[in-house]
Amino acid sequence: MTPEIGSLRALKNGDSQYVGSSSGVYFINTVRRAFATAPDAESENRQHTSENGEQLLNDPSPEDCIVGGDEQGGRNMGLEAGASGEAGIAQTNDQRQPATASPSFDLSNMPDYAIARQLVLTYFRIWHPLVPFLHGPECLSQLDALYRDPSTTPLSRLVTFKCIFNIARLENDNMPELSSMSIRSASDLLPTLGLLALPCDIPSIQALLAAQVYFISTMSLRHASSVGGLISRSIFQTGMHRCPFRYWHLSPEDRDMRKRIFWSFYVLDRFLSQSLGHPNGIQDSDIDVCAPGHRDLHEPVAQSPFSPETPSGPSRRAAAILQHRRETQSVLENHVRYSQLVGRLLEIFHKSIPDRGADDQTVLFLKADVSAWGNNLTQPRLDARTKQENPELTPEPTVFPFVLYHYCVLLLNRPALSLDPSSAEFRAGLQVCIGAATSIIETVGKYSDLEGPLFWPGYMTAVWMSGLVLALATRLQSYSPVKAISGISSALGLLTAMSNRWHMAKDCKEVLSMLLSSI
Repeated sequence: MTPEIGSLRALKNGDSQYVGSSSGVYFINTVRRAFATAPDAESENRQHTSENGEQLLNDPSPEDCIVGGDEQGGRNMGLEAGASGEAGIAQTNDQRQPATASPSFDLSNMPDYAIARQLVLTYFRIWHPLVPFLHGPECLSQLDALYRDPSTTPLSRLVTFKCIFNIARLENDNMPELSSMSIRSASDLLPTLGLLALPCDIPSIQALLAAQVYFISTMSLRHASSVGGLISRSIFQTGMHRCPFRYWHLSPEDRDMRKRIFWSFYVLDRFLSQSLGHPNGIQDSDIDVCAPGHRDLHEPVAQSPFSPETPSGPSRRAAAILQHRRETQSVLENHVRYSQLVGRLLEIFHKSIPDRGADDQTVLFLKADVSAWGNNLTQPRLDARTKQENPELTPEPTVFPFVLYHYCVLLLNRPALSLDPSSAEFRAGLQVCIGAATSIIETVGKYSDLEGPLFWPGYMTAVWMSGLVLALATRLQSYSPVKAISGISSALGLLTAMSNRWHMAKDCKEVLSMLLSSI
């Protein structure tokens, strides 16, 4: 198999930027090369390309569509005004300001308590199911303590709340300013995070994870990856990569929290490794923490947390809430399973070229495990009734795993698209990718129509890659142009909606729009 390879850019002042093959950078260039061959007169007037299909004007580069904008500051990286404005400032300054500013917490000018509480509840409703490294009741009690006496609040707690406030604020365009708790650039956080990496305790690791989630939520993936390096050392030093149920002196609460912290770190690490094309931050062979949703190998199965139903059965609304709660709790289980499969995928297809082990048996076993996971997923319920009856519920918990599954299928078959288009493996892989791409675009589109929050950056990447697959398939006359135009147009609509949160979505939309106009 022709290997996908990464990209290394030389920047000013001796800096360099590497983006690995798992990010999709090679595939993006494959699509560009396909559209650069035999261009029509209209496309000749619109753009000039090199023999590799690379834009010679100011069109977004593949790297811009993966890690963000020009690191030399040539492009405006600010987001739209409103709640996303501060995130845009953070992205602009991430690469321009050295992390030398001293941490500053002006506790005399915090947002009103009611706003702060609303932000905390919003964070837990949307982000907590994916990365449950915090404890809700404890977090609310700590918020009360912060507003009673800010001067006694530990640094780790201040950082945690500052990140939570800024993450949750992205969900509401009309939210008032956060005053002194706003994050205006990476230098507001990074110096403080170095201090939090020194003590090896749970509150410090939770604060580091909150900062990492903040950087991910604003698509500042390189800073998120750097914070992940601090977290991994703390994880190892505290022994969280070992199952806590092996240690009798830990309380049940500590054991549960250590597992939640570890698996939150794990899924974020796998997301960043795949998105940036970096090696896995932690190897599965170094882990013996029992995965969520499975019987703990180091302790007998605990009693089910759900009470038995009464003879008459629960009410319709209560049953819906109970089912929603169970499925929400399974989000982490599916997130971990996806991350495990992606980790294996990186080891098979995206190691250094001499060490890649993409033999047929290994690939077939991985494909079988991906299919087995997908066959056990619940089909998304994309109707407005449940949301209307219970508006306080978390986002529909069946959508996230379903999109992850189809994106995993796309990632698994995408390396075949680097082969000769006339080969059987290319043609088979392309058709599988088409099916996954259409499922992703349709599911995310229906979810967005129901006002589901598109908060996870992976939604943007999945939609963007799906649009590229449909464009390539149509260019090679392997897919209906009518269906492709419909699917790509839907993807462009989703990227337009996401551009209010992430400037990178505008770059992806610009490239996809040019491809659509050539179909």
